[in-house]
Amino acid sequence: MKVVMLVPVKNGKQYIDQINNAKPNVWLRGEQVTGMLSEHKAFRGLMSTQADLYEMQLKDEFKDKLTYTSPETGDSVGLSFLQPKTKEELEKRRIMMSVWGQKHHGLLGRSPDYMNTAMMAYYAAADLLAENNPQFAENMKNYYHYCLEHDITLSHAFIQPHASRYSDIEEDGTIISCAAKVVDQDKDGIIVTGAFLLATQGVTADEILVYPPGSFYMQEEDNPNTFAFAVPNNLPGIKWICRESLVGGDSTFDYPLSSQFEEMDTLVIFDEVKVPWDRVFILGSDSMSTRYFAESNFHVHAAHPVVCRYVAKTEFVLSIILNMVESLDKGTYPLVKEQVTEVIVNLETLKALLLASEAGASIDRWGSMLPDGTTPMDSKQYFPQNLSANDGNHTVNWR
Repeated sequence: MKVVMLVPVKNGKQYIDQINNAKPNVWLRGEQVTGMLSEHKAFRGLMSTQADLYEMQLKDEFKDKLTYTSPETGDSVGLSFLQPKTKEELEKRRIMMSVWGQKHHGLLGRSPDYMNTAMMAYYAAADLLAENNPQFAENMKNYYHYCLEHDITLSHAFIQPHASRYSDIEEDGTIISCAAKVVDQDKDGIIVTGAFLLATQGVTADEILVYPPGSFYMQEEDNPNTFAFAVPNNLPGIKWICRESLVGGDSTFDYPLSSQFEEMDTLVIFDEVKVPWDRVFILGSDSMSTRYFAESNFHVHAAHPVVCRYVAKTEFVLSIILNMVESLDKGTYPLVKEQVTEVIVNLETLKALLLASEAGASIDRWGSMLPDGTTPMDSKQYFPQNLSANDGNHTVNWR
């Protein structure tokens, strides 16, 4: 079933209004957050920054780099949703993600293009789900089009609490655990109860994609801990418990990073949440869960925006270093030159790895132009291990 929508890319105000109007059940420091999230100290800086990203989609100087024409409606839609089928389209995706990356200086690990890319990868491989249930494949395709045409801001929850996933087993075999699981189902959908860890930006997104890994502890095709679905973040029964906010203050001068780029992590609790059948993509099957995660090439596609972010972050830090060197008049010092050169080499190495992943791209079984899988993973290893500066007395680590 084709989903036809009438909403093009959203602007910054629409993003903020949608988050404010959703009124998810959010808790911070033991108290429920009331009022508009865009006015709360813990969220307003990030929401303002993210609104700026969406606003860029409508500006003439960025529109061609950030959007493309929807094949469904003819509207402009976010380019990070595009399934690349040629190297030219892969390059367009890189340019798009780099433009946003330069705007947030590579400091937003979960800017919207990351989960848009995830949805693209899962959509491209949706036919695999038909082996488990044909309707699940259609659900994934329809949900992708819904996200595309509504410019949905998406978060994700992949991690169940490890320490308590299988805390105890009663004599009758019943598992006692706080990890989220399917506790019932009826003609309308499945009912989920339990917790997930580390839903980054779950509070400042429209919806959440929930996709935990399966487990060998349960029957392979009937595991209540194995599922994949997507729901709005304000669905009845969903509760968000935030970690301590790192925002030091509103001043972008005194707190230039935390006041703009603090992405809140949360523990999300499902209390008998009803998930409609049309939002369910996997249910019970460990084998399908494992295969879909791997065979969709999610990790390779997702590494593409990650490396774009690494490049943007390295450029940002290099700019700071160069400004400091100039301000302190240290540009003639041999040791300073050496350290600055190391950062430049790191930057150019990351750029080379990014371009190499595109040069070595090939069509996968789903018809997507898949970046070479080796070079993005090399970048993910290289970036945290090499980007530090040592002046002989102090190590400055800016990962």
